Amino acid sequence: MSAAFHIGRRPIGRSVRPFVIAEMSGNHNQSLDRALAIVEAAAKAGATTPMGAQAEAMYALFDRLGFGGKDFSAVLQLLRGRLGDLS
Repeated sequence: MSAAFHIGRRPIGRSVRPFVIAEMSGNHNQSLDRALAIVEAAAKAGATTPMGAQAEAMYALFDRLGFGGKDFSAVLQLLRGRLGDLS
C-alpha cells in the first residue's frame, strides 16, 4: 500500500516507518537542562521534534539574557518583546 498522504516531505501510511512527534509540554518542570535533555532523548529515539530546535534556541537565548531563573510566563514576555517587564 502506498502512503496515503505527506506531512511536509514525510510520507504517512502503512508501508512506512511510524511518524512520531514528541511533545514535552510542562514536563521540563521549568528547567532548561531538563528541557534540553527531553529534546535530545526524543531525537535519539527517532521522534520528530518540529519545535525542538526552536524551543532550544529560545530557552538558550532566555538563559543567556539572564532570565533562566524565571518561570515560563517570562518567556512569553520575551516573545512579546517586553524584556523590560522582567527586571
